[in-house]
Amino acid sequence: MWRKISYLGLFVILVISFAFGQYVNVLKNGGFESGNPALFKAVGATGATLEWAVDASRSASYSLKISKQATSSSVYWESSNMCTYWAPFIFPGKELVMGGYVKTSGVNTNPVNDDQKFYLDFYFYDKQGNLIGGQPVRVYVPQTSGSVDWTEVKNDVSVVLPDTAFKLIVKLVGGKDATGTVWFLKT
Repeated sequence: MWRKISYLGLFVILVISFAFGQYVNVLKNGGFESGNPALFKAVGATGATLEWAVDASRSASYSLKISKQATSSSVYWESSNMCTYWAPFIFPGKELVMGGYVKTSGVNTNPVNDDQKFYLDFYFYDKQGNLIGGQPVRVYVPQTSGSVDWTEVKNDVSVVLPDTAFKLIVKLVGGKDATGTVWFLKT
């Protein structure tokens, strides 16, 4: 009898602790709401503006924005190691879906090469720091029309890593000859 009462008391204490406990977000700026892009750094060039924007967003209050004319090199937002924040590693043998949401305004249309395109690159690295697959997985921003409202973009080919990834770097890129404005949001 006392054992049942003890277990019931312990259960009630746990329920009360969970109900009134303080929620702690262990992922700093996980919702893109702090006012600064904690997980991304801007790499720009003359003729481009990379900003933590509040003028367009889909679900968060902020987005990562690239506004540019033709520049001497590509410009991009580059993430820190996303495995640090999402999971310690990414298992091999599982099909991956990568992408995000993008909005465009006044971009060049029908680009013929990557220098004229906006895109997202996903770099997966093994434990020794080698790029898995020898190249990033690339997801293109739609540029068939100069302006597109928020739309989801994701890889259109199957991606299955042959090795465990311990590092994932994401770049949101404007090619050197790409022009216009693109806003990026994480999915």
